[in-house]
Amino acid sequence: MEKARSTMMEKAQAEIDKKKEQLIKDAESEIKELMTKIILEIVENKVPENVINDSIKSSWKNYA
Repeated sequence: MEKARSTMMEKAQAEIDKKKEQLIKDAESEIKELMTKIILEIVENKVPENVINDSIKSSWKNYA
């Protein structure tokens, strides 16, 4: 009985961890997209989008 409970708990934890990882990836993607839109609006589209995306990715690595 205890072994079955332990197995269920391990499966549940693995599923939770997987879901958490996916939620974090989705949130990160949405935040990066929103940041790009905001920055492009601020600089009135005078800076290429790829430069902004590269900058955001670099900053994300430094501060995450």
